[in-house]
Amino acid sequence: LKDGNQENRRTRMSGTWGFDEFVSYLKLQMGTRTDIENYGGKNLYETWINMAYIRLTTRNRFFAVKTNFTFPQLETVSTTITTTDGTPYISVPSDCMVVRACYDFTNSRHIDQIPWREYIRYTDRFDSTSEGEPNEWVRAGDSIYLHPTPDTSSESIYVYYRKIPAVLTGTDTTVLDTAWDEPILQLALIIGKTWLKEYPEAEEMKKDWLDNVSGMMGIYVQEELGSTKTVIPESNALIETGGYRE
Repeated sequence: LKDGNQENRRTRMSGTWGFDEFVSYLKLQMGTRTDIENYGGKNLYETWINMAYIRLTTRNRFFAVKTNFTFPQLETVSTTITTTDGTPYISVPSDCMVVRACYDFTNSRHIDQIPWREYIRYTDRFDSTSEGEPNEWVRAGDSIYLHPTPDTSSESIYVYYRKIPAVLTGTDTTVLDTAWDEPILQLALIIGKTWLKEYPEAEEMKKDWLDNVSGMMGIYVQEELGSTKTVIPESNALIETGGYRE
């Protein structure tokens, strides 16, 4: 989907370092310690790399500093979800962190988000005579509740959401830009030092890490959030062509 800032954006690429390289570099920075490679049957170097990767992509605060990084590579849409007649909810995608929006593809319309408190006040949620085309949604746990309760099993609901990236294995690269490879490695080093209770070193590394990413904050927050236009299409044709309507 396009918006008004598209021409000013860099081409998004995945990371350069493979998971095996991350592990090798982290081992080097930890003094090539071999006891960490098999602790309780786990390679802690691998554990720390994945912890750093997931933390970076799922948190908005690091070491008391608010970041709000925006990673467009993590914004996605599930197009395979359909309603079930008489069932008031659909399942949240398994890799979903935050649901951004829901779109009724079958009926070509945006579904409005409502608060959970408002949803549970509806007394017709399980009344078969009050079923219809959903026009409101709210997330609760692993489900997205729809209102009215769907009256058909054929409505296609597109769920736009921010995903949690899959953990890295083998030679996997991250889904983020190459620029994030080193910050992920350094964050893994901080995690490792903290696990080993080497707190003075970890504290110094936190300062360096924040210095390194401080310049990226302005780019990866404001650049991507510069547009206030909606990117949820208003018709099937717009989705199919990748456009949007102002």
